Amino acid sequence: MHLKLNLAALTSNELERLFGMDASRGMISELSAARLIGKSYPHVFEPSAEPEMQDIPAEVAAWSQDLLELGFKQHAAQPDSGFFRHLQQMPFSNDLMVVTLNWTDAGQTHVEAHSVLKDPASGISAVVTTSVPQVFPLEFSEVISYRQAALPIPQFLESHQQHVRQFGRPLKQNHPEEPLMVLRLVRDLCVRAWLRRGVLIDESTSQARRGP
Repeated sequence: MHLKLNLAALTSNELERLFGMDASRGMISELSAARLIGKSYPHVFEPSAEPEMQDIPAEVAAWSQDLLELGFKQHAAQPDSGFFRHLQQMPFSNDLMVVTLNWTDAGQTHVEAHSVLKDPASGISAVVTTSVPQVFPLEFSEVISYRQAALPIPQFLESHQQHVRQFGRPLKQNHPEEPLMVLRLVRDLCVRAWLRRGVLIDESTSQARRGP
């Protein structure tokens, strides 16, 4: 899929989290005009560049050591994995979850834990826990339960596991060739919800319909 953001479908809070207060207010007149005539406002999101290992904050390095001591496997640092954020992340995985240690160029840091449910209950398919609020610019899918929990790492992970148990059992990762499968599945749930909302535009589909 060739996806673009449709800024005309975003809420004011989503726009502010994506672009900041001043920039989002500067878009109001153009977006209002697009909404009035039912027109989309496509925007190409440019992710951050690949992170430099020497730029990892000391706090992230300390969290990394905590996770390694708890038996998590470390993976290569990468830009944000599809949630439209300008940040870097260091992913860790075990059989039941993916944990990402995240940081911005401004030095802000936070932790996320992601799990997908094996037998979804009450309409919930995945669980996401973060150490600080409002770290995702776009609203999540209605089938994802999102919650904040406090650090340090051991207590944070226990809170996430309690969060998961409220809705069912976590899906076990049996795919060594795709150790970050859970992170991809959470992102895919969000993408489907954003397409339904019209927040994302799949230009590959529209081009196929128009033809050459």
